[in-house]
Amino acid sequence: MADILAAWLPLLLLIAVAIWLMRCSRRAMDRHVAETEAINNRILEASRETVHELRQIRKILEDRP
Repeated sequence: MADILAAWLPLLLLIAVAIWLMRCSRRAMDRHVAETEAINNRILEASRETVHELRQIRKILEDRP
C-alpha cells in the first residue's frame, strides 16, 4: 500500500498545486474584472453627464434669437 501511495504521491501533489494555482489565478482575474467594471461605470457616468450638459447647451443655443 505504501509503495502505491509513494508512486502516486508526486502526481497527486502536482494536481493539487495546479488546482491551487488555478484558484489563485481565478481570484486575481475576478478582482481585475471588478476593478475594470468599476472604472467603466465611472467613465459611463461621466459620459452621460457630458452628454446631458451638451444637450443643455444645444437647447440654449437653439432658443437664442
